[in-house]
Amino acid sequence: MKRLASFLAGAALALATGTAFADYMLARRTPTGRQALNSAKVEVDRERDVRLITDTLVLKYFTPSNLAVMLGIPYVVERETPAGEASGVGDLSLTVLQVFEPMQGLALAPYARTTFPTGGYQSDRPVNAGSGRYTQSFGGALTFNHGALQIDALLEYAITMPNPNTGANPGDVVQGSLSAAYHPDGFWTGLEAVVRRSGDDEKLGERTAAGQTTIAVGPEARVSLGSGFLLHVGGKIGTHGTRAAEARVMYNF
Repeated sequence: MKRLASFLAGAALALATGTAFADYMLARRTPTGRQALNSAKVEVDRERDVRLITDTLVLKYFTPSNLAVMLGIPYVVERETPAGEASGVGDLSLTVLQVFEPMQGLALAPYARTTFPTGGYQSDRPVNAGSGRYTQSFGGALTFNHGALQIDALLEYAITMPNPNTGANPGDVVQGSLSAAYHPDGFWTGLEAVVRRSGDDEKLGERTAAGQTTIAVGPEARVSLGSGFLLHVGGKIGTHGTRAAEARVMYNF
């Protein structure tokens, strides 16, 4: 199976996002063209004292021409001390991607994603399940397989729109990731590094906080459960006190 990254809708930290989603995004078309993914993620930012739990259901449909449409539906629980806690359905995302295979063992996938402000949001609350704004992301992924070795790379740019209720904008985000994996006989294990640069926070055109670069590294493992099911687990330790752990199940239906 092939692999790419996804920037999860409604996630405040996006630390665990990396090339590990390529096994879902770049997976070859099934006989039905339908696939699904459920991902449970826990993220911690010790510097800001933020805890984020995200459970996301992603539904994908692949056309015979390798054009895919993906719908992401997240459920978010966020706790920020001393601001409070919020939970509920987060912002929905819609992704369109095209997979190209120019040569054996190589797959490329440019994609575009729109995140909609559908999650619960109240301007008088310091913490919300939704962001209250649109985000438009553009990216591309590369996967190369040679025997039991797999190399994946991703580059994504996310354009954040100002929140119309408050005028706040957390700044655009640039993210890149690289992973190497060894996968003999249905068991897959590897190491991944993610670099994420966020822009300056702004409110009504004035800077309220400087941007930040986060670097995170961690192991991953994946195993086939049979009948079209795959189980993937991983974790990362990053700069600025960031930590993340994730488990997900991918399946065909």
